[in-house]
Amino acid sequence: MELQTLQEALKVEIQVHQKLVAQMKQDPQNADLKKQLHELQAKITALSEKQKRVVEQLRKNLIVKQEQPDKFQIQPLPQSENKLQTAQQQP
Repeated sequence: MELQTLQEALKVEIQVHQKLVAQMKQDPQNADLKKQLHELQAKITALSEKQKRVVEQLRKNLIVKQEQPDKFQIQPLPQSENKLQTAQQQP
């Protein structure tokens, strides 16, 4: 699951949670609301854990990418090799 998708899902679930909490304030003894709230909390926790794993993986990938030298970067030749090539090219 992509990070942005996870964040959107978390946002929606948190909004639903806020609505349920408001309903619970009006009817604190409602067993059905308590059950829904408990299930929603578990779902939010699971999404949060997934998000955490995705972010950790993205960080690892970024670190690996930063540590790898750019394959297409042109690096200058050492002075001794540069002089040899220049001498060989002269007619």
